[in-house]
Amino acid sequence: MQISKIELKEYNQFKNVVFDFTYPKGHADEGKPLKKICVIGQSGTGKTSMLRLIKYFVSRNKQIGPNLHLPSIVKGNVYFEIYQGDIFSRKTSNGINMLVELALKGGKKLPAEEYLKETAKYENSKLPLLINYPAEVVRGNMNNDKSKNEEETVVKIKRRIEAIEILQPKQIVDFAVEEIEKISDFVLKKIKEHRAQDLLHKQQIADVVLKEGSDPKQISVVNKKYEKWLKENANPLEKLAKECLDPILNTFGLRVKTKMDLDSILALGDIQLETLQGVEVPRPLWSTGTRHIVDSALPLFELKPKDAVILMDEPEKSLYPDMQEKIIDFYCGLAPKCQFFFATHSHIVASAFDPWEVFHLEYDEASKHVQLVPNYHGEKHIDNYDYYPKYLRWDSILMKMFKITDEGNEERNKLLVKQATINDQLENMMKNGKTESAQFTKLKEGYISLKKKTGWNAENR
Repeated sequence: MQISKIELKEYNQFKNVVFDFTYPKGHADEGKPLKKICVIGQSGTGKTSMLRLIKYFVSRNKQIGPNLHLPSIVKGNVYFEIYQGDIFSRKTSNGINMLVELALKGGKKLPAEEYLKETAKYENSKLPLLINYPAEVVRGNMNNDKSKNEEETVVKIKRRIEAIEILQPKQIVDFAVEEIEKISDFVLKKIKEHRAQDLLHKQQIADVVLKEGSDPKQISVVNKKYEKWLKENANPLEKLAKECLDPILNTFGLRVKTKMDLDSILALGDIQLETLQGVEVPRPLWSTGTRHIVDSALPLFELKPKDAVILMDEPEKSLYPDMQEKIIDFYCGLAPKCQFFFATHSHIVASAFDPWEVFHLEYDEASKHVQLVPNYHGEKHIDNYDYYPKYLRWDSILMKMFKITDEGNEERNKLLVKQATINDQLENMMKNGKTESAQFTKLKEGYISLKKKTGWNAENR
């Protein structure tokens, strides 16, 4: 599923705003839906509102949080243009139902019954259809549930296997309305099944070894059975570590703990981390940024979504700038066939996008509504944009995209004025041949000190 256009005639802060999510002229994919979109704007300009609206039009679920639902939508005020494979549709809503005003396949109009049949078939083949990461996720109890004895442990493991085995693919994975722990069983189904079976095999070996008068032949049989199972069932956790999490966690001095123990299967925190020296780091001690990366990467890597819509509000949260540089490519690399929508306040995150992928929201005092700030002139062409984020310095991105008009805070501006004043004094003294005076030397020393403080090149004049 891909969204090519959103029209907001009147919705919340928006009035007569059109988002054209297609590649511009001159691009190899001209006219096709964008693969990734970046929405920027001051707080309150509707970035999160737009992500929630997208979630509703894809999932048809108005819930946006615990006991919180999307405001009613007046019929005809909001329009979405969506591609579902080779089916194009133009949709609106009356606040209760989704209404399809136009449906085409191969340029030909689709009757309502045929449209519903084909889109249902499409959606059932694309699971998940949407993954939503809000700025704040729903969290539950992270305490470990440890058994008191071995017998109880085996019973719990078997129950967990049974519960995991019957889990079915989900159409919507929504961290805004479901607890991480409840989503975890679904996302990590393969890893948990493998882990649980591994522990049961080990328990069987232990039962035979510890049994009074145990038979060496029987011990050999259960050992060979376990070895055969290991050869036929590679540990999926090792693949997750190597191909997904470890490359990025290593920059924090962490890695995935792939060697599982008894507590691992019984802990609600399913992925365990350790230092590069092998010291386990319990989830409650993970940094906020580490939790954010692990929890957001797992569904993308494990579920392997195709043609899904991925919504991410504030992907930069709690991440140091060096990680913000990498995070967009990291996510998009995990699900290259999906369409991503990112809402951000970070100029570093914004630098990962081409200009036609950036949509800047701004409150307009005259109309009292939020407007879309145009960043190109004339026709929508790859060569007609005012700025190209990927090629700009960080300060240029702040000034051109985020509309930061000054060079720093008030204290810096005062020093710059003082620096300019001293510069004028030094130039006058140089013209009048006073460079050998004590006053000139003192002014020059002060000038060099100010240049160093304000970040200017501080070499001698």
